[in-house]
Amino acid sequence: MHGGILFILVVTATTVAGLELTIDDLLQQQSPELITDSTSSPRPDDGAISTPSGNMGSTDDVVTTTEVETTIKPSVTDENVSITTLRIETEAPTTGLTDRTESEAPSMEQNNLIETTHGLVRGFEWHTTGDIISYIDIPYAKYTKYFEEPKSSNAWETTHEVREHKSRCPQLQGESVVGSQDCLTLSIFAPTNAENVSVLFHIHESNFVQGSADPALYGPEYLVSKGLILVLPNYRLGPLGFLCLRNTMAPGNAALKDLSMALQWIKNNIAKFGGNPDTIVVSGEGTSGALIGFLALSSSSRNYFDKAITESGSVLSYWALDRNPALTGEKLTEALTKIDNSLNLETADILTILRAAQNIHFRPCIEKGNNPFMTQTPWGMIREQEVNITFMIGSANYAGLNEALDQNEASIEQLNDDFATLLPDDLAFGSDIERQNVVRNVRSQYFIENKPITLEDHIEGLSLCFTDSCFLGPAIRTARSLANAGAKVYFYEFSFTELISESHTVDRPVEGAVRGDIRNYVFTQDGRILTEGTAEREVVDIMVDTWFTFIENGNPVANETDWNRLTVTVPAQEEWMQLGPEIGLKQGLHLSRLNLWTNIYNNYFIEMRNNVKRPNLNIYTGIVSLITYFGFRRFRIADYIRHTIATSIRTILPMLVYWLSINLFMYCVKCRAPQPLRPHRDVVTTQGVVRGYYSPQPSRFAFLGVPYALPPTHQNRFKAPKPPPRWDGVFEATHRVKCPQLDIGDENCLVINIFTPEVSNNLPVLVHVHGGDYQNGWGFHQPPINLINKGIIIVTFNYRIGVLGFLCLGIPAAPGNVGLKDQVAALYWIQQNIKRFGGDPNDVTLYGTEAGSISIQLLLQARLMMGFHKVILESGSILSPTALTYNPIADAFAIGEQLGYNDTNNSHKLLKYLRKLSVTVLLDAHKISLPCVESVNNAESLIDKDPLQLLKDGPIDNIPMLVSYTRLKLRHNSEKLKTVPEDFVDLLPSNLEFTNDGIRYKISELIKDFYFFKDIDTSSSYENYLNDVLMVYPTVKYAVLYATKNYFNVYLMNFNYEADADVLSEQNKKLVDFIFGENDLNYNKNNEAIQKLTNLFSNFIKLGDPSPLITEAIPVIWQPVVGDEHRQIRTAVELVFKDTLKLKELSSKQELMFWDSIYDKFYKTHKALNEN
Repeated sequence: MHGGILFILVVTATTVAGLELTIDDLLQQQSPELITDSTSSPRPDDGAISTPSGNMGSTDDVVTTTEVETTIKPSVTDENVSITTLRIETEAPTTGLTDRTESEAPSMEQNNLIETTHGLVRGFEWHTTGDIISYIDIPYAKYTKYFEEPKSSNAWETTHEVREHKSRCPQLQGESVVGSQDCLTLSIFAPTNAENVSVLFHIHESNFVQGSADPALYGPEYLVSKGLILVLPNYRLGPLGFLCLRNTMAPGNAALKDLSMALQWIKNNIAKFGGNPDTIVVSGEGTSGALIGFLALSSSSRNYFDKAITESGSVLSYWALDRNPALTGEKLTEALTKIDNSLNLETADILTILRAAQNIHFRPCIEKGNNPFMTQTPWGMIREQEVNITFMIGSANYAGLNEALDQNEASIEQLNDDFATLLPDDLAFGSDIERQNVVRNVRSQYFIENKPITLEDHIEGLSLCFTDSCFLGPAIRTARSLANAGAKVYFYEFSFTELISESHTVDRPVEGAVRGDIRNYVFTQDGRILTEGTAEREVVDIMVDTWFTFIENGNPVANETDWNRLTVTVPAQEEWMQLGPEIGLKQGLHLSRLNLWTNIYNNYFIEMRNNVKRPNLNIYTGIVSLITYFGFRRFRIADYIRHTIATSIRTILPMLVYWLSINLFMYCVKCRAPQPLRPHRDVVTTQGVVRGYYSPQPSRFAFLGVPYALPPTHQNRFKAPKPPPRWDGVFEATHRVKCPQLDIGDENCLVINIFTPEVSNNLPVLVHVHGGDYQNGWGFHQPPINLINKGIIIVTFNYRIGVLGFLCLGIPAAPGNVGLKDQVAALYWIQQNIKRFGGDPNDVTLYGTEAGSISIQLLLQARLMMGFHKVILESGSILSPTALTYNPIADAFAIGEQLGYNDTNNSHKLLKYLRKLSVTVLLDAHKISLPCVESVNNAESLIDKDPLQLLKDGPIDNIPMLVSYTRLKLRHNSEKLKTVPEDFVDLLPSNLEFTNDGIRYKISELIKDFYFFKDIDTSSSYENYLNDVLMVYPTVKYAVLYATKNYFNVYLMNFNYEADADVLSEQNKKLVDFIFGENDLNYNKNNEAIQKLTNLFSNFIKLGDPSPLITEAIPVIWQPVVGDEHRQIRTAVELVFKDTLKLKELSSKQELMFWDSIYDKFYKTHKALNEN
């Protein structure tokens, strides 16, 4: 036809009693160059994500609707009404669009019968091409009650035959409801003769409230022509899909459970359609991109697909998660009562519920109860599991334009009055000062300071601000987190504008793409296929090829440009693909803008902030008010609650009084004058600025929780530590962090604590390595007061412990001793940064207690002590039977068995199993993990020979050394200590080895006779035996052996002081308790001993000699150990620290000579992993 438009109106109706049929908006504004003869359903509005101020964005899409459904008034829950259709025909324009005439239409039907798990489905040739077979609106699930989780759909007896997509889940259109409850369907588009082809499962954008899997919007032509199968599923929307009351009526996340069941249906059936069930890729933009993130993390769905593509929507976006679903439910209930005071969620019809829900934002939530889709936040799930899905994540470069355009004069005025209303609601601030600092930084990034924001002048700044806070910023944070969790991630920014985009419909266009534009480049719209050879089609082909290569191979190629995966490194070095007028790999994505948001979230993200200085009292008061008011007067979710409340006045009245008291107290607290900002000190480290805070008595600055390595999570679990992260802005060093151990701790724990005197310049440094038998402990969060007063900088740090730190499998992904390698990383960080804190990098002393002492000895043997100048070793020796394991592989599989692993003895399979377990489950293992001798051929091995062998035969680091030990105390009231076992073999130390059982028995009898004889208390004998085997002999022997080869002095101390404690303990206080000051130690009564120890330590730290002069406090000159040429113990001297200080020769200790003779003959050598 030429020169005109022919309108054909076809109206048919089914008579339905009581229903009045009306036709709304039969003809919408047409864009002449886009008109075609294809038919489609009305296109849903691509609404904007809700902003923190509560505004909802909107878009002015050019809608080319050529078929319009009737609307029905009043409400209906089914679609027993025929469709009123308006068809429009016109001459095709001479652009890149292909026009199809009626004579070119494909045949109406083909015999494409597929037998699914639920019944037969017939496919039909698709409208636009005979090369595609369509299977439309196949039921995959059902639900009978509005908010319940889906159930498998009923099998159908007759063949499912549907040609046109009409299935939509209930949603509002104007003032009426469209769609039906029977909406959980999916459509499949397959190439003719498909065989084992890859599958794209595309989730339609919905803003969580509208839309459907409409092939008029997500046309299959481009993708299916490449040999892919396209699947388009429906899912419930609005309150039906996302109401989360956490009870049996509305457990939550119904929409996600719908999609999970759709994926399961596809997994089970797609092979019958010619698809490959092992290559299923999920894609989506906007809110559907966030839904994909949830699907990828939940155990309910993550095994149904292996790749994902998202654009301008991320699981870590603040708008993706409802953090207070109870309040959302209460808002809905309140809105229902405003419509009809007698209604509740169980009695209201669907139209009333949808009308009540119009201004309420429904989102995924954290569930409780049976069969939950997720019980953790996305951030928590990413941190606690290994992610094996490959992702292509990105954003349009102006993804936030819709939100910017949705602003009006009133919202802009509010923004100028209080810019904080623009901040995401998943940030937590400890004070108004912190909030205002962030506001100032954000505003100065996007707008001119001190100049009012206007829509006329600042549309681009608003667009970028919304883009970064709502879409691009969360996308890069999600990508980094997933990459750190083991996922392969490819990142991109989309900026093509060749096709019609939303930015072209406004008077103030932006130079770039808007959220959702990417849909136009991979799907056809209303069946329009761009003509081959046009500039527009060329861009489409680039995008389709990019998606295709990713779907097929997991490695996207853009315009023949290889695409490198994202690696977690410094932001300036992160690689990403620019998909726009210029296509190519770039480094560093909008560094100034995104570093701002990265720093904000590092410091104020609600799930990372664990030291909020000052509570937001308005929140507390509000919560109490809501609980009281709604809980006792307006909570209508279940009738029985009202009945219970009405009959429980005795409970209500006290709680009302409590509410009034709390509110009055909060009001009084808020009326107090604001607290001044604490004095602080900023230090520029190699990673960024660190802020520590001042504390008096003694005057000091404390820097707590400074990262010295990346979090060792997911793919990095059981691996050596990675270099630390960098940041812009100021890192608030106030975090008291512990590594995972019984009931406490977090895997993101590789941090350092620094304590400096108020005035610090080139001061000596003491670095403490904590003990805890490699199973517990952490870097102290309080410094030793007396040493701070002596002008010494104190450093403590965490390292991985237990199975997380000492799983030894001898493979690159779990080589062993990563807890020790953490210590190496921490010491390196100290060397690089301590001068910036006022410390002298050329005067650093290491002080290790128990396991920390053993660790330092192992590092000495590994020759990794360069840059450290003195060591203090307390109550721990590498020669102890409990220092290292002899059977690391067996230990690892024993741990796996305790945690449910029952596969083959394959180290790689065991590692994969353990990586998937949560930290809480890993801590359930009872088998102790210890350092091991690693593989000889591994270049990264820390220990590759037996420690005693190295000590005797290898080179050493010459370094001043102070060695001390404290005898163990046993509880003598134990029944086990009152008798001597007849067979002493089982009590022999594990580091003895015998050629036969006869010798073993003789040695055991010799030892038993040495310690247990008549007229001696057996409890005391046990205590002496265990002390000599575990503590005294290994410590003294190590000191003697090191002294024999060391150029510097080695000092040995027997700390045997009986502490006078307020609460007496059966164990002697350890030396470290006197240095770092345990709470139950009475300083007044023990002050003299504390001062003696402080002087000895201070002298050694500063001079390398604990007693250079005789003083009143230290009346002796401490003589160093001198080992003879035969390395015997008898020549050594120790300082005995009791109420007085005395020097004592060890020749009087016959038990040491006794053990020396046994170990010289029967010591069991540790073998490397590849030698066992």
